[in-house]
Amino acid sequence: MKKLNLKYLLLLAGVILLTLHACKKDEEQECCDPTNRECINYDPCHGGPIGKAEFTISNRVQTSDGWQFFPDTMFGPYYPNLYFDALYPDQVETHKWYLGAEVIEEASFVRNFSDAPYPSDITVSHVVTYTELDPCKPDDNGRDSVTVTFRLVESYFEFATTGTFRGSHNGSEEYEWSVYPIDQNGDTAFTVEETVDFRYINFHNTGEVADYFWHQPRNSKVSVYGDGSSDPRGIYTVSASGQVRFDYEYILQGNFFQFTGAKIN
Repeated sequence: MKKLNLKYLLLLAGVILLTLHACKKDEEQECCDPTNRECINYDPCHGGPIGKAEFTISNRVQTSDGWQFFPDTMFGPYYPNLYFDALYPDQVETHKWYLGAEVIEEASFVRNFSDAPYPSDITVSHVVTYTELDPCKPDDNGRDSVTVTFRLVESYFEFATTGTFRGSHNGSEEYEWSVYPIDQNGDTAFTVEETVDFRYINFHNTGEVADYFWHQPRNSKVSVYGDGSSDPRGIYTVSASGQVRFDYEYILQGNFFQFTGAKIN
């Protein structure tokens, strides 16, 4: 029995020592961040090794603050130039991109897809080599690769940013508003080629219907570059899980709002 008690006492002492040495913020310890070199629990491998071949595919979008680049994996022909950019160009020695029959050996490049068929799914691969091996990746052999399939859409209804959203702005009551493409006759446009404007229904819970030419449609992010008074001006995003956030200026210039909610249709 005494041996058994001693065993439990030693186990309890070990738990107490671990607790005392655990990272916790107190007067003697200023930080507890595994990504901060100054912290006692700094871990250079926190979050796992990076994928050195990771890259983005972006579309250039006109906003009220000038041109911006919106990364995505689904695109329409509104602006057919797509920008392919390696995320870690300074950490690798060689690049090889495989896009169809083409091989590109640059860190970044641009291609125009105006002549591509819509809809279509296109695969691009990025292979990199490097000499400085990653200590957080035990099996690192100095080579990494990533393959992504992106889509060229036939209809803006494929975009997450098209549809009906429910939520509120600045603490208001919840309401629903919708946006969808229309053709030159004001009817629903089911293809990209037919689309000339985007119709907003009950935006800002006004109960009104308005057609906006300055709606720059993208799959997960949209730029709306109106005047900020009679027409909204801002950017809204829709996450992969359907959560929406719209930061915009509206009604009178200088009045800022934030709509948050979810896509329901």
